[in-house]
Amino acid sequence: MQPMRVVAFLLVASASALPCRALAQAAPAPESAAVIPAGASGYFSEVMNPAPRTLAGGWHLEGIRMGWTSVVATFTNARRTAIVEVVHPDVADKPLARTGKFALVAPDRFAAPPPALVKTLAERLKSGESGFAWVQQSWPDAVSVTPASRPGYEVANPEVAARLKAARDALDAGRKEQAAQAAREAAASPLADVGALRSAASILRCAGSAPEAVVILERAMARAAGTPDGLRIRLERIAALEAFGDHESVSRSSREIAAQLPRLYPDPRCVRADVLSILLQEGRVAEAGRAAGFEPDPVVAAPGAPRCVFQYAVRAAAAKGDEALLQARAQEALKAFPDDPVVTALLQARRK
Repeated sequence: MQPMRVVAFLLVASASALPCRALAQAAPAPESAAVIPAGASGYFSEVMNPAPRTLAGGWHLEGIRMGWTSVVATFTNARRTAIVEVVHPDVADKPLARTGKFALVAPDRFAAPPPALVKTLAERLKSGESGFAWVQQSWPDAVSVTPASRPGYEVANPEVAARLKAARDALDAGRKEQAAQAAREAAASPLADVGALRSAASILRCAGSAPEAVVILERAMARAAGTPDGLRIRLERIAALEAFGDHESVSRSSREIAAQLPRLYPDPRCVRADVLSILLQEGRVAEAGRAAGFEPDPVVAAPGAPRCVFQYAVRAAAAKGDEALLQARAQEALKAFPDDPVVTALLQARRK
């Protein structure tokens, strides 16, 4: 069994675009959505993974994918795999179970969890949910929010944090070189922790210095090896590779992750879908659209494409703020995968 990993949706920026945060703010956002707050991965990891014990039925947690509006957990036992998605209770019409703050659904009917596992997870979620709070964010900011401006990177040292804030402020003002220099200084500090390295790399991606971001993220990967953030940082590194057009390395790295975590990523395109989503987070909608078509693993919704590709297409349409395109992409996704909970949640969030 693969070691447990926590994943979030991530990717990159290009040298010629405006600052990431400014692009994200430019998108219309008349609605709001309930979003999982940054830093919540520890809570879900603890709930889903009672190691060294197992869950009811001998189930072990294989991995977690942290999204904006849901958490997808994959479990295995001696016989099969089960996948559970945790969403806000308001977006689940017929959940497997419901607590005060969560609903559990089965995103894949072929990997539906047994009732005993559902009951155990619901009880564990309920026991700790008093300390959890959903965050209401404007939509599509829930998709296109900038990681560097969102409290997603925990930086312990105040001096390093101040340098990163100065870098973000410069980036917002369009002063890319000043932003990049401040990010370099923060990353070079002996007091820079993993969160600081990741924040600096995000700023460098947005400032057009993706090769430097790759080097910094390799340092972060070495420090975070074997931790829940390890896989997420690997995806961030692929994001930086995508940023300067190293599509061969992007494909190779995506295929390596898919081979290592086949239940989380049944297809390399699913890895790329997570990677491309950082473009949306950083407001780089046009870049995401261009990169999605690159061979050999294009993230393009078409007959026979995996579920993750259709979900990404809906997210990308939402990030554009194009209601007609969103409805068209959602119809395509639901035709291929009826009642998909991710697509349904995105549509319901738009209606609120």
